[in-house]
This record gives sequence, structure tokens and C-alpha cells, in this order.
Amino acid sequence: MRIVFFGNTEFSNPTLNKCNSSYDVISVVTNHSKQMGRGRKFLETPVKSLADELKLNVIEIDNLNDESFINQLKSLSPDLFVLVSYRVLPQTLLDIPRLGSINLHSSLLPKYRGAAPIQHSIMNGDQVTGVSTFIIEPKVDTGNILLQKQCKINEDDDYGTLSSKLSTIGAELLIESISKYYDGSIAPVLQDNELATLAPKIKKEDYIINWNKDASVVNNKIITNFILFYMYH
Repeated sequence: MRIVFFGNTEFSNPTLNKCNSSYDVISVVTNHSKQMGRGRKFLETPVKSLADELKLNVIEIDNLNDESFINQLKSLSPDLFVLVSYRVLPQTLLDIPRLGSINLHSSLLPKYRGAAPIQHSIMNGDQVTGVSTFIIEPKVDTGNILLQKQCKINEDDDYGTLSSKLSTIGAELLIESISKYYDGSIAPVLQDNELATLAPKIKKEDYIINWNKDASVVNNKIITNFILFYMYH
């Protein structure tokens, strides 16, 4: 199976490794490297770093509607797109792969649709979270679910430890989803939109702590602040 892999973050890398060892990853799509810090050195995405190590073809792109990029993907004749920690694809891209597109999301959908499910799970004091694979639709995290797997949140978990656990579990689940979906042993299941909750990107104002809240709420907020410090510094 010919796969084009889309991803940016460290969370994506276990799945990229698994896809590369299980299938033919013909290209990897990631954001452009950006100039960062006082030295204005170019910082590449973790996905590009891994793809280079694996000697995979890399496409760095910011504008997903770029005509030359669309034509480049079409010329690859992919069977499947796999997305992990990436953006919403326009319909012009979703129409390209012969077998469609699968996304790995770090929550038990339809709970925590959006860009920051792990952060919101910690902030809300959840005891259990998980990962979901689903068939991609143009709207964010609304596609039919293939497989899900739960993951316990331990008392000492923070964003780093929980993200690492979920990325490892998710990589295994994604490979299982591809195998079972395309051999017909599982069928996609509609999400119940009435149960949907949102997990938008964490903002700087979320630093604010109400010290009059219950101790557990304050503790979860403090952990979230460490997440925000990591994100913005």
C-alpha cells in the first residue's frame, strides 16, 4: 500500500515509524522549517527530522491549496493518506488517495474534538483518555470511527508522559486500523454528535489560576501551566 504521511509534531513520529516498517511510505508532508530564536536558525519539524533519518521523500508546505503541491500529490498515485497531529485537509486533497484518508486523534472521540485534547484532558482532571482512528471528513474530527483504545491517566502524568503513552498506543492502533478496515473486518461507526465536546488550542490566558477552586482543580491547572510554559517558551 502506497501511503503519504502528514504530520508535524513528536507525537506523529511513532506512527511514521510504524507506517514505514509496515507499508510503502512514498512521501511525508510537513510544515516548512521556520527561523526561531535570536540566531534565527531554521528549526525543522520533528517529523521532517525523522523522515530524513529514514531517507523518505519530504514535502514541506504551508499552503495546502497550492496547485503545484496538489499536482505533486496526484502524480504520486497514493492509495492512502495518513494524518497524525496535522491540519484539516481541503476536499481537493481528500479526493486524491484511492482508498481515502485516516487520522489518529489523541482522545476518545467524540470527546475533545480539536487541537489540544491531551491538554484539556489533564486540565479537566480526567482519569481515562485514549486514542481514536477515523476516516477523515472536511470538518474537524467528525469522521466515522474505526478503532479506539483507552489509556489510564496516572496521578503523576503530565503532558509529556501522557503524550508519549498515547503516541505509542496510537501508532499500534493506526496500523491495526489500516489492516482491519481494508480487509473488511471492521466497519466505520458514526460519531454521536450530541456527545461531542471541544478541545480548542490552549491560549495564554489559560495560565490564570483561581486559587479559590478545589485543590484538585488548582493542581490540574498548575500542570496545564507547565504545558503552556513548554508551548510558549
